Amino acid sequence: MRSLARWAFVLAVGSSLMGCAHQQPLVSHAHIGHGLTNWQDTPGNKGLFSVAREEIDTARREADAALAAAPAADKATHIANVVHALNPDMQPEGPGLDYGAIRALESAVEHLEYAATSEDASGNVVSSVALLSQLGEGILERVRAAASQAKTAGGSDPLALDRVAVELRSALSALAQGVDANHDGRIEATPDEAGLDQLHAQLQAMLDRETDPKYAPLPRKYLLGIVRMPDGRWIFTSIRNALSRPSYGH
Repeated sequence: MRSLARWAFVLAVGSSLMGCAHQQPLVSHAHIGHGLTNWQDTPGNKGLFSVAREEIDTARREADAALAAAPAADKATHIANVVHALNPDMQPEGPGLDYGAIRALESAVEHLEYAATSEDASGNVVSSVALLSQLGEGILERVRAAASQAKTAGGSDPLALDRVAVELRSALSALAQGVDANHDGRIEATPDEAGLDQLHAQLQAMLDRETDPKYAPLPRKYLLGIVRMPDGRWIFTSIRNALSRPSYGH
């Protein structure tokens, strides 16, 4: 009886917290919002895709600075800064958010996959994330390659460092804007060609197809108030708190 009464209480609390069906936050939409709007461990709780973009932009500026610098030592420092922006674990010091484009993009893709495997995910989200995940992994592969190239750059030959900087600048531009890898005059939404621009366009198209309910950015209290349960499910902390309340007298 105590167990039944407890779950009845939880359901009542959950209903009162979530409100009407059209206002009920979806866990799948929350995970999408972690990429687009807010996440718990990013600087300023920024969205993971925003952090990835900022770090790639920082890396691109550092590649430009390496080309503009005169002494070889300064060129090498700016190239090292590229590494930091992409992966601070490989290069602890440098400009940027100290989060890393790789970590941000890995987490963003992971949360898209969480969205697709949520119990409340729509068929649209489930089918769309398959492509989005492929695009994200393709971009990640190229980000990792750029970080490795920058990490291995060294020496005191300014011309060799300039070659690396030029290659990095081209790679980083492609990561942001995409690249016409097959030279057919178009940048397609494929793992080999897509950059963050194409990934975002595909993500927005998925959100435009959401109808019941339509996608709208969730308030921070939901985006930052979500936890993973031991069984792998994600729930909002307001529901978790309800679960932990005692049911005295039953």
